[in-house]
Amino acid sequence: MTKRLEQIYARSKRREERRRRREMNDEPIEAVQSSEDVAEEGLSKPKDNTKISKPRPRKITQEELEKRAADRKKRSLKKAESREKRAAERAALREKKALLTRADRLKNRMNKIRKAATRLEVQKKRLEEHEKAAKEKASRAAKIEKAEQEKVDAVLQSVLMNHDLTEELLTSELQRIINRQKQNLEGLCYQTPAEKAKAEDFKKQVELDKPRNLVANLPSSKEMLDKVNSDPLLNSSDEDEETRDVELTGEALEQKIRIWTGLNYDYIIEQEKKRLKEEADILTGNTSGTRKKRRIGKSEKNPTDEFGQGIESFGLLDAVNQVGEDGESISAADSARKMISKKPFSKKINYDTLHDLFTHN
Repeated sequence: MTKRLEQIYARSKRREERRRRREMNDEPIEAVQSSEDVAEEGLSKPKDNTKISKPRPRKITQEELEKRAADRKKRSLKKAESREKRAAERAALREKKALLTRADRLKNRMNKIRKAATRLEVQKKRLEEHEKAAKEKASRAAKIEKAEQEKVDAVLQSVLMNHDLTEELLTSELQRIINRQKQNLEGLCYQTPAEKAKAEDFKKQVELDKPRNLVANLPSSKEMLDKVNSDPLLNSSDEDEETRDVELTGEALEQKIRIWTGLNYDYIIEQEKKRLKEEADILTGNTSGTRKKRRIGKSEKNPTDEFGQGIESFGLLDAVNQVGEDGESISAADSARKMISKKPFSKKINYDTLHDLFTHN
């Protein structure tokens, strides 16, 4: 791509040079075209490198040269005017933007000034309200103090006049003094409504953030049980749809008792028998009760049983049974009869006939 651009640039340069020479008539122009010009005009380069002749251009007069120079001057003037015009437009746009930004800044500044003025007015009103409230409170405190002083003077007068002082009078005077001290303390610790609201919000937040799983903060069992109503009768507040559905009427209660009694009849009879037997035993003095059978553990097993099991496992028991009286062996018929009497082998066998058969033998 770069090589192609270089070729185009060189070609344009050569054309400009030829045009300049043609205008000035400094030197004749050869009627020879380069290979690039031939390629542009669609002509193929001749194979034998022969020169292509062109007609000689006519000579340009001085008037034409002056005319062309004047045209170039006009074009340059027009370009300069257009450049100046565009520059003036750009300057006007920049100035307009600057004016707009300045106006926006002024508007923002005016808005800030208005907001500050409104804040100052609100603060001024609040200060006036606080001053007014403080004056009213001071006037009330002065009136209360004057009334208390009059009461004190009345008490002093009664004391000086040797009047009897009752316990109620002394108690009321002491309470009045305590209340006055409280009011004085509240006056010293005066808070604005905003500060009071802030303090109340802080107390609420502290109460919400207080941990509930500590033992000190958990309610006691008595407090929780006091909330539960143990009265079998329903209150007026409990008579809602759910409690009405759960609560049984008299007929439903009797029907439920009958159904339960019918289902658990045997159990009720058994429990009643046990109760009557216990009462009878108490009346007769038989309170010892029945002894339970003692289970025989592994250590209390009869050793003869183990010995018999060992003999049977070795087949010695059958051998001993085959020995009859006086040391004589038992016959095969007796052994067969004994075996048949111990265990039946089939339902199709007539064991009575077999017994008769072995008896005759």
